[in-house]
Amino acid sequence: MVNARTALAADLLASTAHLNGAPLHRSYDKARERLLKLDVGDLDIVGVASLSPDRTLAAMVAAWSLGAVVWPMATLVKDGPASVIWDGEHLTRVAKPPLSPMSKELAIVHCTSGSTGPTKLVKRSAASLRAEARGYRHGLGLRPGDRVLLPLPVVHSLGSGIALSALLSGCELHVDERQLPSAIASALDAGRFEMVVVTPSIARLLVKTVRNGPCLPTRFFIAAGSTSDELKQAVHARFGLPPIFGYGSTETGGTFIGFTGMGSAIEGVEILEPASGMEGELVLRLACPPLGYFDQATPGTIWKTGDLVRRDLQDGLHYLCRQSEARIRIDGRFVSIEAPNALLDDLPEVVEHCALVVADPHRLGAETLYFVAATTRLTPAVLAAKLARVTTPSFRVVTCASLPRNTIGKLDRAALVKFVTSP
Repeated sequence: MVNARTALAADLLASTAHLNGAPLHRSYDKARERLLKLDVGDLDIVGVASLSPDRTLAAMVAAWSLGAVVWPMATLVKDGPASVIWDGEHLTRVAKPPLSPMSKELAIVHCTSGSTGPTKLVKRSAASLRAEARGYRHGLGLRPGDRVLLPLPVVHSLGSGIALSALLSGCELHVDERQLPSAIASALDAGRFEMVVVTPSIARLLVKTVRNGPCLPTRFFIAAGSTSDELKQAVHARFGLPPIFGYGSTETGGTFIGFTGMGSAIEGVEILEPASGMEGELVLRLACPPLGYFDQATPGTIWKTGDLVRRDLQDGLHYLCRQSEARIRIDGRFVSIEAPNALLDDLPEVVEHCALVVADPHRLGAETLYFVAATTRLTPAVLAAKLARVTTPSFRVVTCASLPRNTIGKLDRAALVKFVTSP
């Protein structure tokens, strides 16, 4: 049966792309053969976990070629919508596929990072994946034969989006999330790759490496986080070119890319709010509407990002913060935390910080506001005394050496909750 998933797989296999040094179809053939033994078809959702990045991509293409939806997982999730689980070397059918057919457009299920709230299951359409791929191809200037290094997990939306764009563009893609910064830098210095895709946390490590070769990359792409002017300058000094920046979300994929601010909107993305010269929540109209979350209604063509931005008079966008960083909901009401955030920002002893609302285990239905600060020089008591001058609701302060982050450098909310509630 032909659907948007099988068509996407066909286009990937028709490209001249190579994956980790071999034609894409070589690893795809083995993956497809294994899925066929379980009669995987267009009613199935195939969950993929504990595979290397190249095998994960091969399994994704193989599942699509059979009409199935793919759910790449950072860690195995057993109580989800997957009917087939591919966990490392073990491939098993865990449930019968549903009797009713799924949307012909649905292609992939992603977990949100959890950095801005509880983890949710996001649905993405094949059309959305293709639009994102075109945006990356144009914004990064991808051409057939380009050698692209992707040292990031492909189970997240950033990694999978870049990987699919590179493969559809006929690039020679190398994926390895375990590469050390020194190895990444050495590969770029030796001229093995023309383009690298990293997060800000990886970029901060790369600029500290010592040059040991004469070559320079032609594109250095940083996404999945905010980047300081100092880091931009350090990348330029170390690798000889200004970095390219990207912005997007798990729900929409990449939506902006460029050299300044948050980048420019890719084709099919229209900025509705804020108006030129204003600040406010970034609201977009998407030509490929997001499908939203599992068990929730499709949100339509308008997408409210939850991010506060400044739109300059030239229509450039500049990220300010998450709305949740400006105000936070606690005990059923919204409270502004702009003043405490500003106070913590101004303390040189605080490296980074975040606010967190956690259910109070001792009071049914009650919640506690935590300010978590990365500092080794100020005690919780000192910080609490400072914050008490600008914060109305009751709160607690917890300090640590550094805030926990996941594999792509975003705040690990689950780890934060565990940290602040541990005895």
